[in-house]
Amino acid sequence: MTLTNFLKQHPHFEEDVNDFNFQILFLKIS
Repeated sequence: MTLTNFLKQHPHFEEDVNDFNFQILFLKIS
C-alpha cells in the first residue's frame, strides 16, 4: 500500500499527525 492510498483511505490521518507534531513542538518550546 502506498502512502497516497493510505491517506486517501484515512482522510484524517494527516491532520492527526500534524496535530501530534504540533503538540511535540509545543512541549519542546515550553
